[in-house]
Amino acid sequence: MEIPRMPKVVLREKLEDPAVILIDVRRDENISVKIPGAVREDPEKVDQWEEKYPKDRQVVLYCS
Repeated sequence: MEIPRMPKVVLREKLEDPAVILIDVRRDENISVKIPGAVREDPEKVDQWEEKYPKDRQVVLYCS
């Protein structure tokens, strides 16, 4: 399955949208800079955290 990608310019437009959940799934836990409003989640444990996010909102994952 191909995962759709979102250009940065489109993401910038969505940062203030409360219907968008931004999840930082970078593997390096020492990274301290994240996009404001994003939450950190372990990409290896998707099955443990995916259910806590509402299905009626757009979820955007970022890793770089």
